[in-house]
Amino acid sequence: MATPSDSPIEEVVFEIEPSRVPKPVPVALEDLCRLTKFTRQEIRIMYRGFKTAVEPPPETP
Repeated sequence: MATPSDSPIEEVVFEIEPSRVPKPVPVALEDLCRLTKFTRQEIRIMYRGFKTAVEPPPETP
């Protein structure tokens, strides 16, 4: 019989747990332009800069 730490159910719970976090709903670019008064191009530039700044480090095997 499996010990509690070797239980396959525990492994499944740990694998499923991160997927429970709801993903944020993206806002339409047109809505952002209207709400912030930035142009489409300005928002795209800011978004690209943000993506570059917070890019996660590469995973090591």
